[in-house]
Order: sequence, then C-alpha cells, then structure tokens
Amino acid sequence: MPKVLLVDPEPDSRGAFERALRGAGYEVSVAASGSFALTQLEWDRPDVIVTQARVDDMDGCELFGLVRSDPKTGEIPFFLLAGLERHIAAQAAEHGVDRLSTGHVSVPVFLADVRRLLAGESVPVAAPSPAAAPEPPAQVMRGTLDVMDLPALAQAIAMG
Repeated sequence: MPKVLLVDPEPDSRGAFERALRGAGYEVSVAASGSFALTQLEWDRPDVIVTQARVDDMDGCELFGLVRSDPKTGEIPFFLLAGLERHIAAQAAEHGVDRLSTGHVSVPVFLADVRRLLAGESVPVAAPSPAAAPEPPAQVMRGTLDVMDLPALAQAIAMG
C-alpha cells in the first residue's frame, strides 16, 4: 500500500484529503506543520508528499527545498496544492515541484495526479499565468464567518 504524507494545517481540508486518499487505498500520515512533516520524514519515508502552499511555520516551497536538499528524501515526489496562492505557485514551478495544483481541487483529479506521481509518470507543471485568471476580489464577511479561511472552507465543502 503506497504511503502519502499529507501536510495541511486546516483540519477540515486535511480531513477531506485524508478521507479521499484512504478511500483510494493509500496509507496516509498527516502533519499540521512543515516542521512536523520534516520530523515525520526522519522516521518514516512516504512514497509521495502532498502539501498545501501555506502551512503554519513555512510555505510549501520552503518545505520542498528542505525535502529536496536531503539525500534521504530528495527523490520523493512532491505535490503542492497552491490554491489561490499565485506567488507560491510561481515559485514552486520555478523550483521544479513534481506536481502543482492551482485553484480549487476536485477529488478525482487530485487522486489521478497522486496516482500518476506514484507511477512515475510525467505530470507537467506550469507556472500560473497572471493574465489567465485574475485574483478574486477581497471578500468581506461579517459575524462568525469572518474568522474562517474562505478558500479552505470552499475546498472542504466541494470535497465533502
């Protein structure tokens, strides 16, 4: 059973990705931060790493650089979920992540990309075009919803 290390600080999206991966037959270990992911890598080597662009203590490009710089982990396929973080997505494409997903993620496409990475298939990575999709306008929310991360909430709902 292939092992996936899932790095995601948001409990809702982490749970949704974890359920999707387990449902597809993968063994999943989770980390809520980049430093915890690095600690896990010292003890157990996954077959692929999936991370959000923003984790609590570093961004996905920093984590990618640390993973790639270690000879023990440098060959692990790396999948970065950039969401709407266009600057991180552009950096990731420049640095050579194995797979980059921008915007909202559908479960079937996500699982197909993980499967391709594990099979060693080439999955093209392209930097997002700033002209292709403009940044969404800032949204102002009132009440208890103003403390929620809207992209993460929308992604969790779409995957739920």
